[in-house]
Amino acid sequence: MRRSLSPRTIIIAFVVIAGGLVGAVINLDRYFNGKGAVTVFGPPGGRLTVTVDGTWVDTLAPGAGTKVELPQGPHQVTLASGVTQKSFPLEVNSGTFHRVLPFGEQCFALFDVTNAVYSTGLLGGLLQQKVTVEQRFCGPDAFDFPSESYLKISQMPQRLQAGRRVRLLQSIPCADLQAPDAALIAAITP
Repeated sequence: MRRSLSPRTIIIAFVVIAGGLVGAVINLDRYFNGKGAVTVFGPPGGRLTVTVDGTWVDTLAPGAGTKVELPQGPHQVTLASGVTQKSFPLEVNSGTFHRVLPFGEQCFALFDVTNAVYSTGLLGGLLQQKVTVEQRFCGPDAFDFPSESYLKISQMPQRLQAGRRVRLLQSIPCADLQAPDAALIAAITP
């Protein structure tokens, strides 16, 4: 005996498939037409001036960070503190481009905070995993990192799409780079 699908099952399947297609189109649009970004943190020893293509963007206090959106195409990002200056020629080639530009010897930790920030309800509380240290970075070279990363918990979206991860990037003292994960997690600045 062959069993047919109910109209309700067909509608639910259609909605799920349509939702997936809409999500794919949005991601493609973001990739091809979206803006990329660079993230910069003020160095421990002084204020940092950020310019993009010759135009002032921000001045950062030591340890403060900023994320600067850039349209796709070539850019020149210049960082200056005192008499020291460093320039980064960049080619933003997609809306998922996201690069950290260190000024001198700076160190960073990338935390996965998805479960800690987005677990809700009784079941979420029981399953909640602690924050994890995903990566540590040190040195003067620019590096790529996930575009769904934030500098503060307050900047994160209120809701998260299923399957997405959210990360928090923090500047850390280079002396703490080899500290245990628990020590880095305890020092997170909200």
